[in-house]
Amino acid sequence: MDTIPTPQIALEQDANGGVRLVLPERPRVRSVGAGVFLFVFGLVFGGGPTLGMFGGPLPMVFFALPFLLIGLGMIGVGVLLLIGYYGRTEVSVGGGRVRSTEHVGPMRWTRGKAVAPVKRIEVTSDPIKINNKPIQNGFWADASAMRLVLEGDKKFIVTALYPRVVMDELASHMSELLSVGSQPIAVVELKEGEEVVADPAMLKPEKSVSVVEHRPDGITITVPRAGMRGTKGLGCFAVFWLGFMVLFTALGGKGFFSSVQGIGAVLALVGFFALFWGVGIGMAVYAWHLATRTAILDTVGQTLVVTRKGLFGLKQQEWAASEIEKIVMGPSGMEVNDVPVMELQVHPRGGKKVGLLSQLDNEELRWLAAELRAALGL
Repeated sequence: MDTIPTPQIALEQDANGGVRLVLPERPRVRSVGAGVFLFVFGLVFGGGPTLGMFGGPLPMVFFALPFLLIGLGMIGVGVLLLIGYYGRTEVSVGGGRVRSTEHVGPMRWTRGKAVAPVKRIEVTSDPIKINNKPIQNGFWADASAMRLVLEGDKKFIVTALYPRVVMDELASHMSELLSVGSQPIAVVELKEGEEVVADPAMLKPEKSVSVVEHRPDGITITVPRAGMRGTKGLGCFAVFWLGFMVLFTALGGKGFFSSVQGIGAVLALVGFFALFWGVGIGMAVYAWHLATRTAILDTVGQTLVVTRKGLFGLKQQEWAASEIEKIVMGPSGMEVNDVPVMELQVHPRGGKKVGLLSQLDNEELRWLAAELRAALGL
């Protein structure tokens, strides 16, 4: 007989007429290596610029402030890892909104979002990796997260770093609280990097930019340049950043350099300007690459051939269908306005996944994955 898990989440009525779900404190597990690294890095990152600018002109002290604040944040996280304290979460549901509040000692951090309607609830398992290998047991191996998938595939992460049994219980409560009528919200359990697989018979999206040619021995999918839309906002941000740096350098550079004395201070100021110019130029170059890259995906019999061309050259990869575990849409690791940027992913058996076409929208990525799976018989 299966053992029924002991409930770990308390349900309470909140002041706004909704329901508050009080989760237990996260297990206390110390991470000495990561804690020491963040603590020391925070001291160097925040302390170096602060000490270097101390006693200098007011503008230089002002520009040291962000480094100090970020460094203090790293030190704080490092201390929490060293003592193994990760706090707890409270989730409030009511009025078409979900609010998630993190409690870490006396500190509170609340996030909220209008969530009606909810398409599904996803419980994900993403074990921490060391040397690119997932931890096999203990707290970090069982650490799970829960997120809500809304219209337009926008996602709201409710909480994370809890054992799977707690996330399953939370998902069950949320499914009932967010249901419309008598139909509960579907709960989907995913492993690391997985996404919900689309219907293989889905139709081509109306706004698709890809061209598909069907042949007797397979298909050819041609993906043209996406232009500025394919940069997912990075191009606009790079233009804004460089424009700001032009004005900042032109209007403030002379004053900064005339106010410092000594070769050391001058070199530090040059490095400061070079760092921010380098970030802007790097973003602009990468945005150009995203806007101008093209791709051709061929299935020839039982072989998939992917050819990509961009600013950094031509790259071609191929796999036999028997070497491919799955082809899906999955998170690229980038986020824009807290929304994950998705990509088409090829997961070889026993190899690292290959991601591409993050410039396309989610509907088109799902459709392309379905077309390739159908052509290869996956």
